[in-house]
Amino acid sequence: MKFSFSLFFAVVLLIACEDDEGILMTEVPVTSKISGPDAVEIASEGVSYSVSQRLGSTYEWSVSDASVSNASTSGTLKIDFTDFPLNVDSTATVTVVETNSNGVQGEEMSKTIKITVSRPTVNVFPASDIPLRKDSSEFILFAFDKPLATAPSLEVLPVVGLTEKGSFGEVKEMVITDTVDIVTGAAARAFWKADPEPVGSVYYAEFTANVGNASAAEVSVSDAVATIEHGGLEMSEASAEISRVDNIGPFAKFTFSDQLVKDGDDSVSVTVTFNEPLTLKIKPGDIKVSFAGGSGIPEMEETVLKTALNDEDEIIDNTVWMFKYLPTEGDGILDFSVTGAVDVAGNEQGVIVPGSKNKFIVDNTDPVLSGESAIEVNDENYGEITLQSNEDGTVFFILIADGSEVPEVADVVGANPSITLNSGNSAVKGGSPVTLNTIVLEDKKYDIYVVIRDDAGNETDVLGPIELSIGD
Repeated sequence: MKFSFSLFFAVVLLIACEDDEGILMTEVPVTSKISGPDAVEIASEGVSYSVSQRLGSTYEWSVSDASVSNASTSGTLKIDFTDFPLNVDSTATVTVVETNSNGVQGEEMSKTIKITVSRPTVNVFPASDIPLRKDSSEFILFAFDKPLATAPSLEVLPVVGLTEKGSFGEVKEMVITDTVDIVTGAAARAFWKADPEPVGSVYYAEFTANVGNASAAEVSVSDAVATIEHGGLEMSEASAEISRVDNIGPFAKFTFSDQLVKDGDDSVSVTVTFNEPLTLKIKPGDIKVSFAGGSGIPEMEETVLKTALNDEDEIIDNTVWMFKYLPTEGDGILDFSVTGAVDVAGNEQGVIVPGSKNKFIVDNTDPVLSGESAIEVNDENYGEITLQSNEDGTVFFILIADGSEVPEVADVVGANPSITLNSGNSAVKGGSPVTLNTIVLEDKKYDIYVVIRDDAGNETDVLGPIELSIGD
């Protein structure tokens, strides 16, 4: 019985000495490593550090050279890294001691944290994508990642294409008010939305453009010094592109679906392409195309065909405009021009693009057989016909039996096989003779008939007969 009692007592004693997690009350708790950033920027606040939280344990934290955001006995602590030496990197040490529910303390855990001091940086946000012309202006936003001691200095840099650089007005600090949307553009509004309470300073200034033309003006930002609390370092001088400067009106280029037409042809598409977007105030009908030159040619239709409209008939791409010209009567070279174009900067239309083919020809006049026509019989018994037209085109001929009925134009052009003994055609240059050859022929008489078609499609009546005699 004595042995049994002693064994029972020992078991009860062992059970009584264990806590809820099965750890003996005298066992030293093993604390996890401290987790959190190894390096932080000076003046960072509320940075979290923690160890694994054990049920029933409390934690005593201490921090050298830094203040605690929230005094805590839990496994997590937040630290404010302020009051450190300026202009140089430094360190701080955070330590923690765990005490379990039975009052047993663990070993001290520590972590060294590097406190860095960096120079301010800046993001520059133009107010809009709309270019500026001389004496027009917009607000530019300068967002720094640290609070600044004083307002920075701004200077417009020389840029190729800008005759005069332009200038900045007074640099002012921005506060989040109802006026933010007035002085900032889409990019800046996105900045405020992403960071409605920025740590750093935000300044703005009005940029006014001057004479010249450039894809973007540039600004130099200097004298940006962080506050003492944020290290007191001066930002390295930075530059950034800002507004596009545009003092030149849009240029127009013409293209045509056909550049030589006559009455009865399909409509000609007249396409006007501008080298830059036009103001969104431009609507269908504002851009007008006209022509000068020609004789007896009626005015062109004013209908504009836009290829880039959305479902609400709003213009998506206003750099390309299409018109229709329906050829009718008259003749001459039409010299096209366009009016009504204004670019997004407000510059009125410039000139037609140099070298642009902004002309086409309306030709309703038949070509004429000009100069002397000659026919010779070669020693090898084939005929050589020399002709001349007053304009460019194609000459067709057929050779038929002597005394045959005069053929139709279609018979000559199509070389009607039921009557044709020989045929041919050749390109002809206006004012220059062209020679056509027949095949080797028998000794007898023949008739040759000719039709000339110009490049617009106008045709002469059947010309002839031109008599050709082979042999005696």
